[in-house]
Amino acid sequence: MSTVADLIPGDVIDGPLGLLSATFVSATPHPIYASLQLVTWRISDGEWMHDALRSDQHVGEARPATPADREEALRRALLGSADSGRRVRVHTHPLGEPCSPSCAHSSAVQDHNEQEQR
Repeated sequence: MSTVADLIPGDVIDGPLGLLSATFVSATPHPIYASLQLVTWRISDGEWMHDALRSDQHVGEARPATPADREEALRRALLGSADSGRRVRVHTHPLGEPCSPSCAHSSAVQDHNEQEQR
């Protein structure tokens, strides 16, 4: 399993049942929650997605890739068709709502909120 800290821009993670995949674009410190990273993905359906995840959060297994593979995946993600770049999916879940197996967002936020309350 790959963690957010393991990912290199251009890494591709396959979603559940192989229906969609996500290309990792970047991870930066979250502007509000210091213990989280703001992770940007380009989904294979053309949408952008942003997650708030811990750097040690497991995100699935990155496909084996060479630097050239990553560069090509990142190029496709960033230079996708002009029409597909208009949609942005902000990945949010109410705390406690179950997520798909590939989504660890709610547990990361819940863990963070529990730590903040202590």
